[in-house]
Amino acid sequence: MDEKFLYPVVKFRSAITYPDKSQAIPAIVVKMQDFLRENGKPKVSALQKIEHSGSLHEYLNVSGRIILSPIMPDPLLLNINYDTYAYLVEKLQPDQLITPDGITYSGFIKFSRNQIDHILGITEILLDRFPECTPIGLVKGCNLSQMDFHLDKLLELGITQVCLHAGDFLYKESNYSKDQVIDFARYIREKVPFLMIYGVGSKHYFQRFYFANCYVTNSHFMQAFNHKVVHGATWVNFKGKPSKEIVMKNFEYLRRLVEHQNDVRDLSEWMTSTSPVKPNEPIADNTALVSRIMKILEG
Repeated sequence: MDEKFLYPVVKFRSAITYPDKSQAIPAIVVKMQDFLRENGKPKVSALQKIEHSGSLHEYLNVSGRIILSPIMPDPLLLNINYDTYAYLVEKLQPDQLITPDGITYSGFIKFSRNQIDHILGITEILLDRFPECTPIGLVKGCNLSQMDFHLDKLLELGITQVCLHAGDFLYKESNYSKDQVIDFARYIREKVPFLMIYGVGSKHYFQRFYFANCYVTNSHFMQAFNHKVVHGATWVNFKGKPSKEIVMKNFEYLRRLVEHQNDVRDLSEWMTSTSPVKPNEPIADNTALVSRIMKILEG
């Protein structure tokens, strides 16, 4: 099997989440959200810190690649446009950029398709403006048919590394959606040479997405912020404040889980038995989710 990687999300305002150069992490993920106010306007003070340090690499003291992620809450997505993306890419100068995020939920087929068209337009302009920044295509859609359409358009733009944000399906949806996203990811992986799964951080989901090439997680610092540290193979509570040592210990544990997937003897344990999805089969409806998105659209 190909070598697999786990990339940590870095929380800009929390230095204990910054990895050390000694850890030889090939890439980290920085969130655009950390540089935006609630109204979608840039946080000038945060960007000034980067400017004064010389670069984002120097500020974070990392030697690996920096991947800029646009994945953020829906209300914030509604407040940003191409100018926001371009401004942040220009100021932060990441090595790689995950293409723009969009609001695509079950039950909103027309709106979701319009969102895909919207972010494809932004994606194309960003690729022209920042050719030195390697793109990772974020595949969006309210069903597999829309995801397939978006994926084909990303491939036409020359994007061969793609990302699926699994967190939306795994932590807020039904068991049906949790199973569906595995099938969606497997379908996408068959069409691309490189698949990133964004938003997973447990052995269970590393195993279910065994066919992916890399994973993005913030579980290592979220566990620490919740006063949990790994001890052996068990999460235990600790007293006192979270520290960088604890955060990185948690990350190294998760990274070992990912790297050990290369042991082909365990593959039979990781295979899922869900049946293939049909291209037009929608993601499971969720009443709470529909209510939330309607409130967003109504302002």
